[in-house]
Amino acid sequence: MMENRQERIRRWAEETKLRMVRLYRESLLDLLEACQNSAQSITSGGVLIEGRIPVLSSDLINSLVSEVNGAGVAEGPASYSSAISAFDPNDGDTARFAWTMEYAHRVNSGFSGTDSMGRTFDQPGWQYVSYNVAQWSSIVAMRAATV
Repeated sequence: MMENRQERIRRWAEETKLRMVRLYRESLLDLLEACQNSAQSITSGGVLIEGRIPVLSSDLINSLVSEVNGAGVAEGPASYSSAISAFDPNDGDTARFAWTMEYAHRVNSGFSGTDSMGRTFDQPGWQYVSYNVAQWSSIVAMRAATV
């Protein structure tokens, strides 16, 4: 009887670890899908929608690169799905996602002033990363209800 109980506890612990990895991966997918959720850019007639990535030429949304443990996994707008499937937090893996266009930070955070090239900007931030990362706790809680 004791062995049976120990086996049930071991099996429960393994299943819990698997559910935790699934929860983390699916929450990360939800987060990156939100970051890649696009809106028409202001210069093409759209309006600023906080939390959306603006699209005019698709250069910014296509510049996403995804890495696991410092090694590039994929590039492009859906590259995060490949990285997340290769990512195992139980093994101590780290994942990194970045938009590589030189203006990505300025579009996310906004910029008012003159840049190093002498160009003047008064650009509001779309917060396509910041806004969505701030939702992390809610994303995990919503996903936890389904896992």
